[in-house]
Amino acid sequence: MHGRTLLAVGLALIATSAGAPPAAAVSQRKATLAALKALKPAQPEIVFGLPKPLSGTQRVGVTLLPGQKPTTVPKLGRRTWLFWGDEACDAQFPHSSRLVLIDDRTGRVRSSQELIEEPTIDGVVPPFLATPAAYASSRYRVVSSNLCVAPGKSRGAGTPAGWKSALPPGSLDKDCMVIVGDQSPDWQPDYQAMTGWADDVGLRHTTAASSIAGLRKAVADFAGDTAKPCTDVLVFIAGHGVPPPDATIRETWTTRKTTKAQGGAPAVVVHYRPRDPKTGRRVPDASITPGALVALVDTYAGKVDFKFKIAACFSGRFEHPLSDRPNVRIVEMSSAADQTSVFHMTDPAVGRDASGNFYPPDKHGLGGVPLWRHEHLVYNKTTNPLGADEFTNGNVAGFYTWSQDPPDKVDLAQGVSDAAQVGQEQNFGVISHYTTVVTTQLKDPHTTPAGAAFQLFTHSGWAHDDPSPPDGGLSTVCVNVSTVPAQAGTAVSADMTTGPGIATHHVDGTLSASGAAHLRFGITAPGHYDGTVTVGSVSTPFSVDVPAPTGSSPDHGGDAASTCP
Repeated sequence: MHGRTLLAVGLALIATSAGAPPAAAVSQRKATLAALKALKPAQPEIVFGLPKPLSGTQRVGVTLLPGQKPTTVPKLGRRTWLFWGDEACDAQFPHSSRLVLIDDRTGRVRSSQELIEEPTIDGVVPPFLATPAAYASSRYRVVSSNLCVAPGKSRGAGTPAGWKSALPPGSLDKDCMVIVGDQSPDWQPDYQAMTGWADDVGLRHTTAASSIAGLRKAVADFAGDTAKPCTDVLVFIAGHGVPPPDATIRETWTTRKTTKAQGGAPAVVVHYRPRDPKTGRRVPDASITPGALVALVDTYAGKVDFKFKIAACFSGRFEHPLSDRPNVRIVEMSSAADQTSVFHMTDPAVGRDASGNFYPPDKHGLGGVPLWRHEHLVYNKTTNPLGADEFTNGNVAGFYTWSQDPPDKVDLAQGVSDAAQVGQEQNFGVISHYTTVVTTQLKDPHTTPAGAAFQLFTHSGWAHDDPSPPDGGLSTVCVNVSTVPAQAGTAVSADMTTGPGIATHHVDGTLSASGAAHLRFGITAPGHYDGTVTVGSVSTPFSVDVPAPTGSSPDHGGDAASTCP
């Protein structure tokens, strides 16, 4: 029975063309078979094709990562069939895929290209990637794995049936939420889910213009509200992330190695240029980086606290230095630094065996599409009324649970932390082990001590490749200290207070002319370490999680033996 089920899925092939082909043109079926043969080595989970060939005047390109130069793509020159094999069904971009172009006159493969970003036609994504509904539609599907065959769930109101807020009136008067992100259709369910919950609990919110400047303005408007200033800002960021270069990344149930050109510095793309048929590419023109967020929160140090939720592939790359700022109370990220995130998973996921490894495909269908037996799949039983991405759906479900039974002292940052944990029960990406939600340790509210004339910041990391760790340690914990305004020549001290292998307990130093210092602690074991840095009358905590020295620890740039700033 299982064998028949797998074969039926594998033969879901479009076999008729939209109309009679012109003379000397190959049929859609012949072009499809040629494309499937070319795609087979890639093992795509789903293959899309257009019902008609592209004209010779059109251009086929790719979506660029931030900083990549938008060179012009040549025109096709002659009629060409386009096929695209998605190797990670429902995954957010960037992730692996393959683009195949078939010559309409000869039926031969013109090109077969490995991609990590979306393909483009005259500067916009193809119709099958334009909306979630188009992706799920059978109109463009050529063949699909049994991972990618379930119909989309019906959508309704996001408020759970029978839910009632137990938050006391006025308990969120000092809180607000700013949403900033990609405004394409893929992300709209996320924004609807977040704003729907905010409206239900009376949390002020706004959607900023899709840029760091837009985010700055939205925060300034809330913080400068003379009638009801916001002193605790929740920032929700959504968009496509940037993978680390030259690193092994995890894509749902598989892994792949990125090249230097396929990665870059951490960023979330929040806006693209208007359509530009002349270049044939989709070019990002606004992105948000960890450094830009650090500059934002430093502007409000001692005045406004921040909480961040980031829905993007590789969003774990934002953890440092963002979480090291004293007025950033918590950062929650949809995936680890080396991991893709997922949209709403309407389909099953690959299960895992007794050893915790994902089951390999049981067989392959047309085009190399991988197929699994029923018992080797995990099925989605979560509730996702708005079709939000799995991270956001879990978050919002957790928020509703928290606001229905809050603690006596309402603290939205604690709500973020609680929702991050409880919400994983409604995050099928986590349930299926396709993604890992990364949440930093919750900090107490931060205010500047009375009379303090400067702000004190820390950024911590670890190093297994330090040739001489202090005090006979095997590895090093490093802490970068900075002051604003700069306290040049001032004494600085630091104490490591907790950790499984502390070799250096206390460090003294002097701030440089720029008001900064680099402090080092020797350690003898991996694990979680906490400490405190003091300059004058001002102290601030630091913490760092040191992994075992395996030589494959993901960092901002990929596999590394050090994250020291």
